Amino acid sequence: MNQRPIRNFVAGLCHPKRPQRLPLRAVGEEWSVEYQASRQPGVTLRQVGPGRLLIEGRIGSSSLCREALRRWLKAKARQVLVPQLHQLARQHGFQFARVQIRCQKTRWGSCSTRGTISLNLKLLFLPPALVEHVLIHELCHTVHMNHSQAFWNLVSRCDPHMKENRAAMKQALNYVPAWL
Repeated sequence: MNQRPIRNFVAGLCHPKRPQRLPLRAVGEEWSVEYQASRQPGVTLRQVGPGRLLIEGRIGSSSLCREALRRWLKAKARQVLVPQLHQLARQHGFQFARVQIRCQKTRWGSCSTRGTISLNLKLLFLPPALVEHVLIHELCHTVHMNHSQAFWNLVSRCDPHMKENRAAMKQALNYVPAWL
């Protein structure tokens, strides 16, 4: 894992109020975000080309723009992360009841005792190896609802780079834009 986190405002990754780019490392995509003012009451977000998003409307409202981007990211995460979670579950023999995509402040994911796995949409900004590590971590909680030695043994069997990935996760927030 040679990728190093880049500070959020370095190289213009985002404007503190209106992001210009969305570097979705998890899927190897970079999206530009354009803004166009209009008199419509809120804002709308639509894809206007490959890797291009347009936010139209009351773009002076940073909160409306950020909320539109969060909704788009949530849909993108559902489109990308849910199939990946299902594939890893099949590959390693795990079962879970359902998946939720959320925008959590402090957690990358969680697993309930009922088998519901919640994933943070911010995972889209992480490198693929770290995303897979988090997904495996949550799948292992379907077997062990704790962080016992048995849990970590299971994680290490499914993720041969567990130690490196766990260490890298300590800096993972550096990949997430500050506006989010």
